[in-house]
Amino acid sequence: MGERNDLVPFENEAGKVRRRYARLTEKELEELSAIFPEPFIDHLRRHGWCSFAGGLFWTVSPKHLESGIADWKLDAPVHAFGHNAFGDVYVLCRDRVVALYSSGGTLTHSADLVDFLNDVLGPNQLRKSDVAPLKKKLGPVDWDECYTYAPAFPIETDDVRTASRGKLLPYVSIVGQLVAPVKIADSLKPRQTPRLKLPSDLLDLVADAEKELDERKKKKGY
Repeated sequence: MGERNDLVPFENEAGKVRRRYARLTEKELEELSAIFPEPFIDHLRRHGWCSFAGGLFWTVSPKHLESGIADWKLDAPVHAFGHNAFGDVYVLCRDRVVALYSSGGTLTHSADLVDFLNDVLGPNQLRKSDVAPLKKKLGPVDWDECYTYAPAFPIETDDVRTASRGKLLPYVSIVGQLVAPVKIADSLKPRQTPRLKLPSDLLDLVADAEKELDERKKKKGY
């Protein structure tokens, strides 16, 4: 993924802000700048906490979901920055994005926050059609709500007939209590490319070839 210093690709993919539910003061932005990269801070300065893609994705204050995420008992500190209409929460951990799914699973992305929004979330996970049937039946979710299904976790279903609308924070908390403790620290470690081990006889051939090359250079006066 290429380096970028803005969220223009994400904003273009996500479309116009559906609803801004809170503006941020300069003091709040300054506090958040110690956690999030400048492009995201600039985005918050311009748009505030808001929703995109017809209410499918919401940016959210880390403080709002702090108590619910604490029930996951993660083995590394995280800071929430957004969630979708289905109760999946996105957090930043050591400059990497981790998804905490409403099914109880997690996924650590290789991208940082800017690349995640531009290259992963924007192009791949903001299809308004995904949420259209639920919006038609239950109405749009608010910034602190999500769609849930019955029976709920751990039985996954997407039957709109069993769907309901509820508060996000207690839902995140309940899922966390069912799956805790959750380990994500190992997934954040840099991946090392294993060194290729060559057979000893091949190494000997390489050494002989290098020695012969050196001798030829000496004869030619190199």
